[in-house]
Amino acid sequence: MNIYIIAPFITSILILSAGLFVFLKDKKNHNNQIFTAFCISMFIWLLFYSLMNCAQNPQAALFMARIGFCGIVFIPILAFHFIINFIELKFPKTLLQLLYLSGIISIIFSQSNYTYNDIKLHYWGWYPTAGKYYLIFPSMFAFLFLAGVCLLFWKLNRLNNQIQAHKIQQIKYLLFAFGIGIIGVVDYLVKYNIEIYPFGYIIALIFILIIAYAILKHHLMDINVVIKKSFIYTITIGLFTGTYVAGIFLLGQYIQNLGGHIIFTALIIILVALLFQPLKNKINQIIDKLFFKSSYEYHTALKNISKKISVANNIDELNALTSNEIKNILKVDQVKIQPFE
Repeated sequence: MNIYIIAPFITSILILSAGLFVFLKDKKNHNNQIFTAFCISMFIWLLFYSLMNCAQNPQAALFMARIGFCGIVFIPILAFHFIINFIELKFPKTLLQLLYLSGIISIIFSQSNYTYNDIKLHYWGWYPTAGKYYLIFPSMFAFLFLAGVCLLFWKLNRLNNQIQAHKIQQIKYLLFAFGIGIIGVVDYLVKYNIEIYPFGYIIALIFILIIAYAILKHHLMDINVVIKKSFIYTITIGLFTGTYVAGIFLLGQYIQNLGGHIIFTALIIILVALLFQPLKNKINQIIDKLFFKSSYEYHTALKNISKKISVANNIDELNALTSNEIKNILKVDQVKIQPFE
């Protein structure tokens, strides 16, 4: 049983959940579309690299690694595309098309020895070794990520601190996220037989957490705070799904003598059912504490108040209903309504 696949696999589910969440909030927004494609690329990379370490032989492991490469090759391209689109930079369309064309060509050659020429067994599991022309890809990754970070710096210096303060905060978080993302180049080095644990998935997880924080705190990509509850469900379901499927992969083959997958699946479903509500509430509390100290979902509050005061027969009853509702919302002992003379 390879425990090293658990964290990358769960990270892949969380990243996919975040990407789909952003896309579903505004399917027509070009920024959202690019960001979702970026998340899907990272998902493909992490998913198939997790499956690679479930392989029983080097041939199967190398096959999974080469499929995972199809996601890897588009990560820097989509990251760069997202940045230039977010800062509204007029970038030559032909050059952007050439970048995507290079990605497609790379996928064609991904199944050859030019990309990955072999697979090696490390203490954490299987990992591919670099082929003859593999150096092109870490070079492209480093160049495009650095170029994107430089463009974010450039845009940040051009914004007015007072008029565009909100946009400045958004760019600062993107700068932080993509700056951290550059460290992910370490995963490329391992393919040159450098014995270092490939912690790129941790960088990917930190990246997506920074983006999530920026969405909740600064409405990144124009996603408003009122979607908080659906975001919480997305993260919770992503965590459970990743943990559940990872458990199936890791433990399924070891419980055949104890009754097979059916018993294991039933136990996991019961466990998920018991833990879902407590975990959801806990995540709700943590996010409220971190992001919403001074805010409240006022749309829901106003709707509830409107329903209740519509049945009031006189001014005294109206004041009483309104006061009680405000006390329940704000968790205070007393509310005084001052009428205008």
